Amino acid sequence: MAISFILMLVTLFIFSLLINQPLFYTALNVHTANSLVGLLLLFLVTGIITLPLAPIFSFMSRKNEYEADNFAKQNANKEDLISGLVNMYRDNASTLTPDSLYVNFYYSHPPATLRIANLEKN
Repeated sequence: MAISFILMLVTLFIFSLLINQPLFYTALNVHTANSLVGLLLLFLVTGIITLPLAPIFSFMSRKNEYEADNFAKQNANKEDLISGLVNMYRDNASTLTPDSLYVNFYYSHPPATLRIANLEKN
């Protein structure tokens, strides 16, 4: 959360620098320069700029999920946890074997098979 907060502050700071720069608008082929248009452009550009950061944030989130699973395994019955995971993935109609490249780039939670394998070890 702290990293997200810092990134949001940096993004807003950069936006405050760009909002009044005509080059920001002309570079995106926009002829109207005002705060509302600037905000819309920021939303469009932010997705492109943050795309390279997606794997990093996904990795950190998956790491936290493994830590949470390990904590739960120590404090609860791991068979119940595994059963709950299987039911959750079934109810959500999630694939149990997603592409590993896609997982590494976009998934904030590890796939069920990896979470179950983690729960079953030790």
